[in-house]
Amino acid sequence: MIEDTLSNSRVMIQDMSQGLEEINDLEPAITWDAVLILRQKFVSVIKGYCDLSLFLNASGVASRKLIKRVSDILWNTVRKDKMKEKNHFSNLYSYLTDSKLDCFGLALGVLAGCQVLGFGDVHLAMSEDHVWVLHGLDGEQSTEVTWHEKLSRDRRGEDISNESKASCWIYAGGNPVVCDRKMEVAAIVTALCPVVNCSVSSYEVMLFQQKLLWLLYDNGCLETYPMGLGKLGDLQRIFPGSGRPSCSQLYSKAIRVTQTRYSNRHVYPYLYAAGIQSLVEKKT
Repeated sequence: MIEDTLSNSRVMIQDMSQGLEEINDLEPAITWDAVLILRQKFVSVIKGYCDLSLFLNASGVASRKLIKRVSDILWNTVRKDKMKEKNHFSNLYSYLTDSKLDCFGLALGVLAGCQVLGFGDVHLAMSEDHVWVLHGLDGEQSTEVTWHEKLSRDRRGEDISNESKASCWIYAGGNPVVCDRKMEVAAIVTALCPVVNCSVSSYEVMLFQQKLLWLLYDNGCLETYPMGLGKLGDLQRIFPGSGRPSCSQLYSKAIRVTQTRYSNRHVYPYLYAAGIQSLVEKKT
């Protein structure tokens, strides 16, 4: 909701050094009542289309059939002409107000839907170009919940075999970012999009995103999340903050994480670092 408010019909900040503390006049103001109304709408959609008695099991964890059902609910209530990778489609606000979702947004909706139904074992798993869910007592099951534009058909609800995960770049060669709740929050913040149109971005969204990412960084929520570190590095390059790691240090940390934790199967940290090196070379 805040992303939408800050990036639509807003006056763009001309002074990029302006601090977030000066950007506190959201118009129109966001009220808790408005948030609760949207939450209730989402809860009503999920519970209204899912007969939970059909999916209960002795283990008390989410089954693949349940996850497929939640994915179906979201899939069948979005505008199919809008199922594209576009700006501002990666959150539930876009779904609840305009029936739009991208790949990440749909997976996030499945995660939230399972929580609404009382299944807390479901978590996001992410490569750099795809997202799916893990579930089960120890997160041992992997299930597709969305689509991928490189694939020829929809695979929602299908099992992801260990062989597929290990051999396919879509699944980061079996080395995805497996999220806990804190990292899922970090993923939501990282997915914020400041783009207003093809030539204008909202500095307000970027400053807001930067402050949230530093809060997550300080609480250790980005320690194993290369994409989050890279995004924070980009924002630090645009809005340098005193007493904070530089963008180059954040990019280097993202590279170390992908090398030590993800078998060097994540490419974006290197692209972030290459981007800043290219800028340095152009200046010299």
